[in-house]
Amino acid sequence: MTCSKTVERIRWVLLGTFVILLPWTKLELAERFAASEIVFLALVLSYGTHWLGWAKRLWHDRTLRTFAVLLLLWVLACGVSGVVIQRDADAVKLFGGFVYLAALALFVSMISSRSEGDLEAATSWSEAMLAISALAIVGGSLTFLWYIAHPISDSQYNFGSLFFSHSEKLIGPFEKSNQLAGFIVLFAPLVYELALSQTKRLRQVVYGGALIVMLVGLVMTASRAGFLSLGICALLYIPILILRKRYRALLIMLQVIMLGAALLLSPIRWPGVSRIVKGFDDVLSAGQVTDGFRLRNWSQAIHAFLESPLHGIGLTQFDVRYQHEVHNTLLAVLAETGLIGFLPLLSTIVFIGVLAIRNVVRATRWNRRWMPWCWGLLMGMGAEFIFATQHAIQRSRHIWLAFGLVVALSIVLMRAPRSQPKSP
Repeated sequence: MTCSKTVERIRWVLLGTFVILLPWTKLELAERFAASEIVFLALVLSYGTHWLGWAKRLWHDRTLRTFAVLLLLWVLACGVSGVVIQRDADAVKLFGGFVYLAALALFVSMISSRSEGDLEAATSWSEAMLAISALAIVGGSLTFLWYIAHPISDSQYNFGSLFFSHSEKLIGPFEKSNQLAGFIVLFAPLVYELALSQTKRLRQVVYGGALIVMLVGLVMTASRAGFLSLGICALLYIPILILRKRYRALLIMLQVIMLGAALLLSPIRWPGVSRIVKGFDDVLSAGQVTDGFRLRNWSQAIHAFLESPLHGIGLTQFDVRYQHEVHNTLLAVLAETGLIGFLPLLSTIVFIGVLAIRNVVRATRWNRRWMPWCWGLLMGMGAEFIFATQHAIQRSRHIWLAFGLVVALSIVLMRAPRSQPKSP
């Protein structure tokens, strides 16, 4: 009994290490793979013979079964496009990456949904990941202040390159500023919900501070799509908070919106803010929905799809042909994998969206303990999908982690007795 408990604790430590390392793409050991993948492999191997029992559970649980089938169809489409058609080394690597991401989402959903205690452990490690990642953003902010106070020399730039790209945009634990922006867009609503749900002052300060740091970090990435996505999310929160009768939270949200508007309208142009404002000005003055580069980019993706509508032009081939990626997730999938890849991925997104909405309803009725996570993931993924209209996020590790957590929440909440009284 003691031995089994020790093994289980080791597994949870491995899971925690994996989740905490997930956003740290700087720790790459090989192209498209980072240190977190090594920990993930160790975690999978630690379960050994448990996989047979999990396979039976996968077959009997309708939610898990549906999720697994959609992921399988998506992976098979990537295999057809990347391996069968291209047979190119880069395409095979990317296909391996998509297999790993699908396995990540399914694995997280299965081990987190075994019981409510398992889900609580998984979400606790995820909260730790958000806190530790926020520390990297703090480091970037301190570097920014150091730059203001001191002239830049080569040695100082080496220090700053840990947190900033060559274009002086904040990258935090990632390699690119837009990767960090997508991470913040996805998880900032969750941190906001967690901050509101805390009863202890210290935890309120910790989550509130993490939220402030994430918002400052988003501005320092100079990501127009990130700023716009979270802005729309904040506006959508207003009627939702009124319906939820969270008037104090509504006041905080209005203050955040007013602060964001003040930053955009202020005559003082802080680094990051000035780039965001200039980008919006260029788009509005041209009377377009986005910048000219993205419009041409989208047109190229549509032409690539029409060239081979069934299986696409092949993984990595858009980048080879045009020397840049598609700045739209669904158009990227449509161009490179065709309809056989687009339909499973779109179905997966719709499936996850439906589950996220149902999770909110079920948590409201039966188990309000999970309300912050249900609302946070729902609003965060809504903002992330807006962000995905301007960037390709299908390779982002954290979005697949969120998918797995949504499925796990759905399974755990379905087990809740319908007669359970609402928590105060």
